[in-house]
Amino acid sequence: MAFACLLAAALLMVTEDASAGDEDFFGVEGKPIALNVTVDPGGPVTKWWWDFEGDGCFTWSSSVGPNTTHVYEEPGVYYPVLKAMWGNVTQGTWIYQALVEPDNEPPVITLIGDYESGWRFYPLHIEGVALDNDGEVVLYEWDFDGDGVFDWNSTEGGAVQHEFTELGNFTGVLRVTDDDGATTSRTTLFIIKNLPPVIDRANDVEFSP
Repeated sequence: MAFACLLAAALLMVTEDASAGDEDFFGVEGKPIALNVTVDPGGPVTKWWWDFEGDGCFTWSSSVGPNTTHVYEEPGVYYPVLKAMWGNVTQGTWIYQALVEPDNEPPVITLIGDYESGWRFYPLHIEGVALDNDGEVVLYEWDFDGDGVFDWNSTEGGAVQHEFTELGNFTGVLRVTDDDGATTSRTTLFIIKNLPPVIDRANDVEFSP
């Protein structure tokens, strides 16, 4: 098969009748890329063939039309080749350029903290730190009670002061978004208690013997 592909590639260099454009197709590794073209084969076509890698191996064919999708597993620049056939006669060959970029990595939450001793009606300092290996984090959001509603957001960072007005255990959710729209969420537990009573010694009563 490899030898046949190399032979086909050598023949293709002789018989090609169209040159590549600049970034005719654009997509992301691991996701389908639409290969939609409009060509004039100059005659009837019984079968369309695609060589997706540009290596001489035509692995896809259709008698309906040339448009299809393809998944490239690695980023890079590819030169897919379309061939129109009438029986055993080549009616036309077109070479295109496909630019495949790396898939976006979601951001990573590196610090969210543990909060087991928060007091009702007192501001609780909450930490949230994240990074993005292939871009930047552009949005931090906190859902303080786990009800699905994000009560606070910032573009600067995930640190915030929040005052709980109810006692109990609350599941907090930190969600961060990167500059390509990918999101990551992590949860933490807020345990909110009553502040212990304080004895006011200034009002202590002294008894004489």
